[in-house]
Amino acid sequence: MAGRRDTALLSFGLPALAGAAPLVAGGITAWPAWLGVLLVAGFSGTVALRGDADPGQPVIAPDGQALYVMQRPLRTVAARGVPADAGYAVRVTTRTHAAVVLAPGGATGPEGHWIPSTGHNLALTVSAPPENPVTVRTLTASVRSTGPFPGSAGLSLISRRMPDLVLSPDLLESLQRSVAAYRPLAVPDAAILLDDRPPAVSPLGTAERPPLLVPAGQARTLVLAPVTEHPGWLRWRLTAEIEDGGRVDVVHWDLDVTAAGGMTRVLPGGATARLPVWEQFPDHWDPANGRPGTEPALGTFDVAAHPAADGTGLLTRPPRPRPDPEPVVAAELRRRAEQEHRAGHEHVAAGLWREAADAGSGPAAYALGVVLRHAGDLDQAAGWLRTAAGRRVFPAFNDLGTVELARGHAEEAEAWFRRAMDEGDWAAVVNLATVAEQRGRADEAEQLLRPAWRMHATRAADALIRLLAGQGRLDEAEELLVRDAEAAPVDGPIPSEPRYVRLFRLAEFLHNVRRDPRAAGVLRAALADPDIPPEAAARARLALTRMS
Repeated sequence: MAGRRDTALLSFGLPALAGAAPLVAGGITAWPAWLGVLLVAGFSGTVALRGDADPGQPVIAPDGQALYVMQRPLRTVAARGVPADAGYAVRVTTRTHAAVVLAPGGATGPEGHWIPSTGHNLALTVSAPPENPVTVRTLTASVRSTGPFPGSAGLSLISRRMPDLVLSPDLLESLQRSVAAYRPLAVPDAAILLDDRPPAVSPLGTAERPPLLVPAGQARTLVLAPVTEHPGWLRWRLTAEIEDGGRVDVVHWDLDVTAAGGMTRVLPGGATARLPVWEQFPDHWDPANGRPGTEPALGTFDVAAHPAADGTGLLTRPPRPRPDPEPVVAAELRRRAEQEHRAGHEHVAAGLWREAADAGSGPAAYALGVVLRHAGDLDQAAGWLRTAAGRRVFPAFNDLGTVELARGHAEEAEAWFRRAMDEGDWAAVVNLATVAEQRGRADEAEQLLRPAWRMHATRAADALIRLLAGQGRLDEAEELLVRDAEAAPVDGPIPSEPRYVRLFRLAEFLHNVRRDPRAAGVLRAALADPDIPPEAAARARLALTRMS
């Protein structure tokens, strides 16, 4: 039990972030310090990691294992053997916090396969008709087959809460849906011990044993916990004899389970040991424990991201498709267009970009779309940006959303912003939040803007403060601005704004929104910043004069 308490649990189902250990040991809690360490240390490329307070016991994932954010922990399993004229209804659902996802193939079919982890909830619900009771006479389990996973396998893990930092914008919506779908598992009425020979359905505590009577017009649910130590694919069958009006039907469900949790613990000396599912998710049933564990307080720092292009990081995921390659002739035309553009020959550059786009260049179509957008020709801009998007030029997704929004097509704009976010564009996250706010979904807008601000996305801070102020949450907005202004600057792939810019934002809020004389003192602090450029200092002095 002590080992379980000491294990840094995966708050959103992702492996531990080893780089958080020094900050935990030093008692550092300010998020800028965490962000600085993470970015500078190169963790902007790791996949959905979480800090572990014990640097000697990091949790890692096996090599080559893809990771997916689980959004559907509850699933229904088809029943077989129920007569068409049955007066009763039966339903079996599974709920799990961890699952193995098998890739599509010969053994799984064209849609792949989903295998819940040991100790999950399996709920059997029997509903009796109004005219007579129904009895579940027997409930038995049998193992159909065991073996390794065929082909490639990934992990699907539920998220208990949103992470503190989301480095990859394409994870945002998946994580939000995962958090919304999370529910603690119910304490089971019986464990199904699949490793026993024969497998046993073992009632727990005071749970009633079959036969189970379901009164007329009522329903009863039995929560089962399938348990195994098999590390591969275990296929099994649950069979129930159901008596209805003197007739006995044999109904069965074909099910799957695995003990593979996908994580291992590094032991002293470099050896590894498999981390049981119940250590990651304590409410998964563990026979040795006797009852599910309780969810611990989540006190460590959570980060969500994807692996770096150079392969660094603890987990991997399927690679994104690359943009379409340019034909040689089109690429040469595009390079000439860029040279003319740098020389200031805009008309010549636009003509060459058009030739290159017609010859198959996605980047040229994108450049032409941007030029037309800036010229105010939104209809033609939309056409060329669609061409670029069709050739998988990812920045075109966000620009196309902006153009469609300007044309009054909010629904189309939202769809393009979501696609851009799925490709890792933080600017699209801010734009999507703007559309959500305009369409009356302020909560969704806030959920998008908070991580965008943490990642220093352009306009995210202004949009979030405007949103909070519009809801009358002025104290909360001011607290965020003060904390941001006082934070140390963060370098790295996505650096924070200069301190004087953050002070300007705070001063503007205090003066324009709160009518607070403290704004002058904040501007003086900005003027004392050694990095403030002359033009910014001139604006600050002018603002001070007007305030006085």
